[in-house]
Amino acid sequence: MKDEDSLRSIGKVADHFKVSSRTLRFYDQIGLVAPIRKSGVRYYSEGQIKKIGDILKYQQAGMSLEQIRTIFEGELGLLREAALNRADIEGMIDRLRVRREEIDDAIQEFESILAA
Repeated sequence: MKDEDSLRSIGKVADHFKVSSRTLRFYDQIGLVAPIRKSGVRYYSEGQIKKIGDILKYQQAGMSLEQIRTIFEGELGLLREAALNRADIEGMIDRLRVRREEIDDAIQEFESILAA
């Protein structure tokens, strides 16, 4: 484990990712990310923080927590591409494209407000 100074509390990690502490406790409860506990407080290492970031990215792409767990547990290994069928991946891509278009539209709207 890295130096204890690099550990971050559940509150700081929740703030960093703009999620609730309850979300992080749920990830712990279902075994996705097991924080280090000291005096009843959950702390996260840099590796665990990166893993939380990955979980959130996968969720944003439309993956379920069970699919994410499977990836992290390594059950997919070299068969990862085969296990995630093409339709699922295309669906994720479509959802991300729609989200990008929504963001682009919002940016254009704000820019037109600023230009006025």
